[in-house]
Amino acid sequence: MAERGFIENWEAESYRQSVASSKVSGRLTGKVVMITGAAQGFGLGIAQALITEGAQLILADLNLDGAQANADAMCAEYGAGRAVAIRMDVSDEGSALAAVAEAVAVFGGVDVFVSNAGVLRAGSIFSQPVSDFDLVTNVNYRGYFLGVRAVAPVMAAQHAVRPTEWFDIIEINSESGLGVSGSRPALPARSSGPASGSPSPFALELVECGIKVNAVCGQLPRRPLWMDPERGLFVQYLRAGKVRVR
Repeated sequence: MAERGFIENWEAESYRQSVASSKVSGRLTGKVVMITGAAQGFGLGIAQALITEGAQLILADLNLDGAQANADAMCAEYGAGRAVAIRMDVSDEGSALAAVAEAVAVFGGVDVFVSNAGVLRAGSIFSQPVSDFDLVTNVNYRGYFLGVRAVAPVMAAQHAVRPTEWFDIIEINSESGLGVSGSRPALPARSSGPASGSPSPFALELVECGIKVNAVCGQLPRRPLWMDPERGLFVQYLRAGKVRVR
């Protein structure tokens, strides 16, 4: 009981509750959401949507300057303390653990973890460099694993204190996770179970801790991942000879 009282009354939790009463309220009022890869693209779009529903945000990204600029803009519009930026290299275990620890220190916990950070490299199995395969695997697959492993103990502890509350881990995946794409045959799927349609080992294990694990699969072409003139997928497809020119 002493530990429970500490969790409910410590300074970070009091701050979290005070921020929850700020300008915007909605379905996520009082919920702390941590989003990886939130400096731009999908992650930023997710953050912008969730803050309008009352969420308190942790924008986690290797690009700390970009994440900080977005967090500052959100705080200016929705209220001080509504969003913070944290540097996180999802492929590095120490960085993932440190980022989650910092999020807990700021907001008192994490209610929703959105594993969004990802990279893609288009190419043929005959020519794609092993370094490209390693990059995609380290960021997309290893990064998802390390993020879940870092945040799950926090959520499990929160559920132990408040058994009626559930917490969420959501993986943002490519539609390629549902099947092989002819334009990206050498790329691994973004994750394991959820993306392939089979029961996720994470979901089966973590449900007993009050944690739901799901994946969202799809494509949004009008984003930097696709449209960047130097590294976007459209340019990669063209260079790899995967675009038919009539």
